[in-house]
Amino acid sequence: KLMDRRRVLKAMPVAALARSAGRSPEQMLNLVFAALVTPCIAAHLTAYRARSSACNTLAEGECRADSTASKNGQSLRQRYLAVFWMFKMADWLQGPYFYEVYASKMIDGRVVSEDLISRLFLTGFCTSALLGASVGGLVDTCGRKAGSLAFALFYALSALSTHARSLPLLVLGRVCGGIGTSLLSSAPEAWLVAEYEQQRLSSDWLKETFAKVFLGDSIAAIIAGQMAGALAA
Repeated sequence: KLMDRRRVLKAMPVAALARSAGRSPEQMLNLVFAALVTPCIAAHLTAYRARSSACNTLAEGECRADSTASKNGQSLRQRYLAVFWMFKMADWLQGPYFYEVYASKMIDGRVVSEDLISRLFLTGFCTSALLGASVGGLVDTCGRKAGSLAFALFYALSALSTHARSLPLLVLGRVCGGIGTSLLSSAPEAWLVAEYEQQRLSSDWLKETFAKVFLGDSIAAIIAGQMAGALAA
């Protein structure tokens, strides 16, 4: 059985620390989260100021060229992050509730067992493992845009399959989810790197972009969890 949120929090090691500090587990988790986020924001602002002041040390012509490249890079980064974070939001939104959806189903007049649910999840994982090595090559051949659109299609089919009460359709949905996961791990990033090389941007730009990618992914996970919890409630 799934533990509810309060039981999960009480089972975590932070619960003992919260009790010793006279706070609830929820309050302690919020404090820990704030303590982790604050230095991250400070480091980001410091790096941003350092990049802004670096132009002052360049010659005027170099500064103008760097500014033009920066505008092109900023436009590319904004377009990529907006799409990629939506992709990740879709992944975070559906993930936590697949188990509950499967456990609530009746197939051939019988409740779906935990063994069958585990096999459904294993189907998705095995699909990703088997196709992971070949999906990257297909994305390079067929196009990164096509790969990104295919991810959206396969993930939508995976989500829609949860409405089915037929075992073959549920299995097919997990296969689609596995294919979508493989595409998510290859197509968007391959598109970004290809655009980066085409526009001949600096190596620092790529590092900063990926730093924002993973920072935003964490924030998207938090927002998706709150949204999913509110909708499920």
